[in-house]
Amino acid sequence: MEYAGTTSKNQATILIVEDHDALRNSLRNWLTSIFQDCVFLQAKNGEDALEQARISLPAVVLMDIMLPAMNGIETTRRIKNAVPSAQVIMLSIFEDAAYKNDAADAGAVAYISKRKMGTELIPTITELLTRRPYEPLKEE
Repeated sequence: MEYAGTTSKNQATILIVEDHDALRNSLRNWLTSIFQDCVFLQAKNGEDALEQARISLPAVVLMDIMLPAMNGIETTRRIKNAVPSAQVIMLSIFEDAAYKNDAADAGAVAYISKRKMGTELIPTITELLTRRPYEPLKEE
């Protein structure tokens, strides 16, 4: 399958930005088993994520909203300025509208509660990897 934001071998790059090592590694292991033709990169803070995004030009970024130093909202804003084609999925324990609005304003295309990751993350990533760039996600 050919994805937007692909390497020369048509492998989409997915950048996982999460400061908790166990969760970041679990996410990577889980997603690697499902998206076997993707390249996975990891960052534990916003600065590292921004640097990796500039170099790897990821198709999808999984962004934790609560990061040390530079939070996920600001990191998303900076990644979208540097790599407009990157599609950011905000992951958060917070479910209120203010966080969702801030994430959308920063350029995130999706917002998933961490408690719903098991059911919502795979379909969202699949849709982002197969849609045309800048095509809006379907509203539920």
